[in-house]
Amino acid sequence: LGVIRICIENALSFDLMDCLVLAASAYARDFNIAPLADYIIERLTNYYAEQQISGDVVDAVVATRKGDSLNLVMLDQFVRTIASFREAAAAEQIIAANKRVANILRQADAGHHQYDAGLATDEAEKLLFEAMSAIDFSGISSAEDKLAQLAGLQAPVDRFFDDVLVMADDESLKANRLALLLDLRGQFLEVADFSLLERSEE
Repeated sequence: LGVIRICIENALSFDLMDCLVLAASAYARDFNIAPLADYIIERLTNYYAEQQISGDVVDAVVATRKGDSLNLVMLDQFVRTIASFREAAAAEQIIAANKRVANILRQADAGHHQYDAGLATDEAEKLLFEAMSAIDFSGISSAEDKLAQLAGLQAPVDRFFDDVLVMADDESLKANRLALLLDLRGQFLEVADFSLLERSEE
């Protein structure tokens, strides 16, 4: 908790993993820093609980941590953005849609096929693909800016689930639609795993 407070509350934006590697170099060469990093990450729940930010928000952000990097200031930005997002009117629908997408992909055991827009037969599917194609995170690191782009997907996602049967009898259509949902989930995972967020009625 001390390390977390020092980094976040003093806005020390750096990769904490580099510090752990440097500290470990004073010990045995085979010193494993992974458990120590995991321990620090686990303490984040306690840190944010003191600030009335629930554990599911922390879990949703931590779940998207990539590779071996650990920048607590950047992570804090995402946690606070998602905590605020949960108070927005659109949150319930976006969280519900992400849970639905995650469940479909889990149950279907979707592979990593590439989506083929040429196979799309439904207007709602085409519109969702177009909306997803307009998302561009290049050069964007701000959680708020990424979330602002993702918010534009709400309407086409809702229409997709209203009009399109993902688990179609035609295997090629089904595989293609699952690939689209996999890409959709990937875009949301750039910010957080929204499927881990609890809805207000839960």
